[in-house]
Amino acid sequence: GVASRPAYFTGDPDRTPSHYLAVNSGTGFNDRARNDLKNTVVPDLADALERILGARPQVCEEGTEPQDANVVYLGDTVAARAAGMDPAELRRGDWRIRVAGGKVYLQATSAMGTMSAAADFLESCCDYWVLDPDGVDVFTYRPGLKVAACDRIRRPSIYVRTIYQGMNDGYKYPTLKGKWARFARFRRIRTDSPYGEAEYEGAYRVSLMPGTGHSFFSYCNPETYFATHPEYFSYDTSAGARIDNGQLCLSNPDVRAICLERMLGFIAKDRTANPGDPPLVYDISQIDNGAAHRSYNCMCECPACQAVMARHATDASTLHNLHETGGDAGLVIDFVNDLARE
Repeated sequence: GVASRPAYFTGDPDRTPSHYLAVNSGTGFNDRARNDLKNTVVPDLADALERILGARPQVCEEGTEPQDANVVYLGDTVAARAAGMDPAELRRGDWRIRVAGGKVYLQATSAMGTMSAAADFLESCCDYWVLDPDGVDVFTYRPGLKVAACDRIRRPSIYVRTIYQGMNDGYKYPTLKGKWARFARFRRIRTDSPYGEAEYEGAYRVSLMPGTGHSFFSYCNPETYFATHPEYFSYDTSAGARIDNGQLCLSNPDVRAICLERMLGFIAKDRTANPGDPPLVYDISQIDNGAAHRSYNCMCECPACQAVMARHATDASTLHNLHETGGDAGLVIDFVNDLARE
């Protein structure tokens, strides 16, 4: 094994770098993930260490670093395995930080895990914090940095983690997009870039068959059913009619049966396409819509749906209060739970 001793890093901008950031991006990453890793996480880590030390670490591919240098190994590196770190102990998205033998090993078997390992190392071992998107980082300048020996595995309980902040549109928010993406990386949550849908919402955990949000109509589409079964869709009290651009009538037993059959079909197709490692999560959620004369995202207001809403709302005295005090959420949860039981 490798002796458990701390790692020492010294910064001197006038000397040849004595500390290195050795990267192995060839294991477990697709091309997009590999490029994102090199263009985002590696600079994040190098920038932070430069601020702390006063000198930038030399970034290199693993195997080219001097053996006697102070090295941070990033990724599922050969050096980490040689130090006794078995990647089989890590689930997808997990990471391991080990400081031993005067080296730092940030091991992960996925790009998202590598991103998290880098951010966790900077916070927990270097006391470097990114607490807001504006890049006002909190740290202490320490040209002689001692990183204490440690060995720990992080296992996130929630696989897909995100803050929905609306700043990922580079056309509308060209200056804010990069700031929010960096902030998300340091918070170990999803952005629109690292590391592509193959890591977060592709054929691994979240199925793309129904889509990943606002998916009601992927299960019961008004183009298919509204002409013959308008009762499958929202009743709008302000219009006095069923509408085809609202939501589903979530209390309708036929709608529940159609959605269940459709979901089982999605599951079967995913398991046929990827029998060894099929998706585990299927989104079924309300449509993103509304209109000036219809608030509350056009949730169904038929008597049966109102009755379900009344069981969950804290104030069922008026239709307005049904919507405002938990009725909408209760209706959706009642519907989703019923599908889950089946």
